[in-house]
Amino acid sequence: MAKIAPPVLTIATFSLIFIVGFWVIILPELQSLVMAQNTLTQVENQPVVSTVAKVTRDQQKTADAVKAVQSEAETLLPASDNQYDLSVQLDSLSKNLGIPLTGLSITGGTGLIASSSATSGTAASLQKLTLTLSFTTSYDNLKKFLTGLTSIDRYIQINQITVTSSGGGQVSCQVSAFAYYMS
Repeated sequence: MAKIAPPVLTIATFSLIFIVGFWVIILPELQSLVMAQNTLTQVENQPVVSTVAKVTRDQQKTADAVKAVQSEAETLLPASDNQYDLSVQLDSLSKNLGIPLTGLSITGGTGLIASSSATSGTAASLQKLTLTLSFTTSYDNLKKFLTGLTSIDRYIQINQITVTSSGGGQVSCQVSAFAYYMS
């Protein structure tokens, strides 16, 4: 068997590393640069007036979409915080499922989005109430309670649920959520 001379082996190794490096590292970068150059050329070739007109159209479409969403939100969300009604609805839901609430806290409205109403022309803003509920129940009733929250007349976003075993098939739960309304 013939021995390969060390300089030939070294040159072959460096050649192999160079070839692999080119195909794996350098070529993708070159392709990326070519794509960026093509994109830049396309942008440079567009007339500025055309681009400004397109941006203006896009801004108008966005404004129209926001107005449509706000209008829809106004019809889907209550027009006041009405914390009493919300507490009655939560209490009723828990009683219907046989879940005694051990704690219920509803704290004031925090403004999120101020806007002009699309339907009445008056100022409206999306507000949220912070809810904290505590109760002990079975896991199945917990699932039913969480599903039942969809029957309440406002959008409720659950932020956190803390569940700990209470023994005997019961779990202690604390639910933190937001309830939304328009004002």
